[in-house]
Amino acid sequence: MNHRVYFGATTLLACSASFAEPHGNISGQSIEDSATVCMSVGLQASVLGLDDLSLAAVEGDGSAGALYMNQDEFQLEANGAVRLLASSQPLAFGGHEINVFYLLDGNYYSLETLNGEVHSQQHTLTAVAQLGNISSQLAGSYSTQLYLTVVPALGDDGGCGQTSQTRPIEQSEWAFVAFEDLYPNPGDADYNDFVMAYQSTESFNANGELETISMSYIPVARGAGYNHSAYLDLDGELQRTQNVTTITSALYEGDAIVKATYTNMHNGTQIERYFSKDQDVTLFSSTRAALDGYANVYDGADVVEPLWRTDLEITLTNPELNLLADRGEITDDSYRIYLNVNNTNNDIDLHTVNPYDGMIDANGYPFGIVVPADWQWPLERTHIDDAYPHFEAYRAWLAGDVTELSFEAEHWYLSPTTQEGVVVDEQVVDDILNSAELP
Repeated sequence: MNHRVYFGATTLLACSASFAEPHGNISGQSIEDSATVCMSVGLQASVLGLDDLSLAAVEGDGSAGALYMNQDEFQLEANGAVRLLASSQPLAFGGHEINVFYLLDGNYYSLETLNGEVHSQQHTLTAVAQLGNISSQLAGSYSTQLYLTVVPALGDDGGCGQTSQTRPIEQSEWAFVAFEDLYPNPGDADYNDFVMAYQSTESFNANGELETISMSYIPVARGAGYNHSAYLDLDGELQRTQNVTTITSALYEGDAIVKATYTNMHNGTQIERYFSKDQDVTLFSSTRAALDGYANVYDGADVVEPLWRTDLEITLTNPELNLLADRGEITDDSYRIYLNVNNTNNDIDLHTVNPYDGMIDANGYPFGIVVPADWQWPLERTHIDDAYPHFEAYRAWLAGDVTELSFEAEHWYLSPTTQEGVVVDEQVVDDILNSAELP
């Protein structure tokens, strides 16, 4: 007799033994057969416990620059790796709008659960909004609909277990690095001597092993008389430096194929160059050639479009040495991007990567900063404390002058001043980035 066992989409067919002779004994010998029973469990997730949020003024209700904020906890449950995204339209009332930002456990708009693990934890959603000038928004009750969306943490190929993480979280946006170039002397702290926008994606296979790192760089502002070269360090030790001695962790373990593609944004021609791990990758050999003149640092001036763009593709030879569980999420100290000042031959490291070698000036301000989201940099000769009121508290924590970091200070870049002519216009930033998009 045949027996069929059904379990999900899997069919197991087990057949009883048949004998050559219709009669007789097995004589103590057994007859065996075997089969594999398998099934696929679908990925499931749920979000519970999120309540309505009423944002309350942290200070100055209704005044220019007033900050509004509130938090709520919710439960995320999943039986596999998922990514949670927070999104909404701006707050709206009477034809007026106010932008609102969301953080999930302090991460900008998103969080991701670990690959290969079930998940059942409470998380914190923080909503933040800031007013512009008093005349920019009507008094009244603003509202919007917030969506928490759970999606599978899959890579572009959609393979089971593949995942990727990006910087910034929203791939349509850009993160920024900005430098002051008078090291070791304090500068004017406007952080526009050279500004780059960048994006990165780290892609992992089904075993949580890092396979590729893809990065893009665009020069967006230049307010310096000096010329510079910009680099990405791979092995944790700057190659030709005369002033940086600190050795940090390598960008990846093992070896890799590192290809840089330089695109001329005027005619679309491209140059490819390969680097070894012990070479610092040249992002821009000349900031003056990458962005002509004093660029995008004066109010009302014409937009200066980038002349060059750089894209990196790092293909790892030893993915098994670079596990997602060990690397964690991309943060301000994940990439060692530094600036060489050609006129002085001094290198400027990011303090979040290297807090030594004098990378904070005598006034307590770092020579290089990372901004993990879309950013409006200060215009020329505008001190960053005047452009971003919470930066002073952030840099005091960064320098070790204070031990506690407030929410406003940690996310100082979300609260530019409402005074006109202090930071670059948001539309200018969009125009610069759009001009450097690849066809």
